[in-house]
Amino acid sequence: MHGNNVPSQVVMDHSRLHRLNSAAEFAAAESGWFTDPATGVTEIKTPSVSTGRGFTVHLQK
Repeated sequence: MHGNNVPSQVVMDHSRLHRLNSAAEFAAAESGWFTDPATGVTEIKTPSVSTGRGFTVHLQK
């Protein structure tokens, strides 16, 4: 996600994803999110879900 505002939390299907402190932590994690302060890009990794199941992700201010 590109944007000027860093989310305060990211929620997938009513469960909060963990905020990670660095790109390295994000790369090593199975799920979570990280906002690159240099670019303002927020990257999100969700836990594995079946491709036959829908889900929602909300970024909250």
